[in-house]
Amino acid sequence: MKFTLKTMSLFTSFATVFSCFAQSGSNSFCDEYLRNVRKVEKITNMSIAIEQHGKTAYSFVEGDPDKQGKPFTAETQLQIASVTKIMTSTLIIRLVEDGKISLYDNVRRFIPEFPFDDVLILHLMTHTSGCQNKKGNFPKQKQLFYESMVREFPCDTQFLYYSNGYDVLADVIERISGMTIKEFGYKIIFEPLKMNHSEFSLRGGGDMRSTAEDLLKFSRHILDVRKTHKAGILKPCSVDLMFREHTRGRYDRTPAFFLKSETRVFGRYFGDLNSMESVGHAGASGCFLLLDPKYDLSIVILTNGSNTIQSDDANFIRINNLLMGQFAK
Repeated sequence: MKFTLKTMSLFTSFATVFSCFAQSGSNSFCDEYLRNVRKVEKITNMSIAIEQHGKTAYSFVEGDPDKQGKPFTAETQLQIASVTKIMTSTLIIRLVEDGKISLYDNVRRFIPEFPFDDVLILHLMTHTSGCQNKKGNFPKQKQLFYESMVREFPCDTQFLYYSNGYDVLADVIERISGMTIKEFGYKIIFEPLKMNHSEFSLRGGGDMRSTAEDLLKFSRHILDVRKTHKAGILKPCSVDLMFREHTRGRYDRTPAFFLKSETRVFGRYFGDLNSMESVGHAGASGCFLLLDPKYDLSIVILTNGSNTIQSDDANFIRINNLLMGQFAK
């Protein structure tokens, strides 16, 4: 749902009415602002937080009880949709670190039934494989899924967002590790980082559930490894790989993230106030995870509702601007 002029006027009104709060950085300003977004967008549940230098500066948690009457809290899992891809990428890079895979390996090396012999792991991670699939649900109809794959263009000649490519990557992870992605994700990421409210489902492209607090734990860990050069769930060189642009500047894409960009569609979700070092990923359930190394901070936006905010990237921009303007130091 696109923002209308009426919606824009509501945001303008809040900015005017609460300008004195904005100047002081009061939480009440952000609370009212986000309540209005939730009302306008008819969002069922919303959990938003910003963290800087290892400390949560602000969090907003508001939602409706579930069908059993259980209240919505900061520990209630939300579907994070394509933000899942960051975690799937982390697992792939861990396998790189362990010498079991290269980003330049052919996918068919690990999945013999994969229909194309020139698609690399990196192509799937950067959405430059040119692949699409016409039939089959992954992983329940895996054979049909692979049989129905088609090519829209030759590898590495264009960008085409291919969410199911990360399901293929999950299949690679499972075949190499001998574990389900749910088990491997728990072992490599969630258990070490004490992300107690996070779990993969069956797919690598968008089925994970998590909380804002857990995603802040992940982001802080990655930022700290990058900043201190001390190993964690990944070595510093591996985290460096996560942040490195891998499409020769054409699509602002790393093996794990989209880079902030003023021209690319996926790079415009970031706030105007975020640095050009920022990386992140949005999800179709109305969510966004942002890491800004320059300011040593991360922002998590999680929502689940009938009309979610992902329909207009400017909605993410405004919320990121709000949080940066109020709480970034």
